[in-house]
Amino acid sequence: RIGRALLDAKQSGGDPFAAIEAVIPWDVFTDSITEAEKLARTENFDYLALIGDGVSADELALHWNTINYEVISRIDRAIPRIVTI
Repeated sequence: RIGRALLDAKQSGGDPFAAIEAVIPWDVFTDSITEAEKLARTENFDYLALIGDGVSADELALHWNTINYEVISRIDRAIPRIVTI
């Protein structure tokens, strides 16, 4: 919903910050950004270094899928709280 609100604000020349706050309180939005930053790897994270350390491609894929699952799980848990606000 935030993405759609931002797109609509851009198209109509509206205030993008007001568009976000129409969907979710600002403090909840900033908390979600902070949480996402904790889960994210840096852009220059070297996954190939894991392979060099003896991690197989299958283990690397499992690691990557686990990270993605954690992110999706946290988002799924956050959405009901956001919707009720």
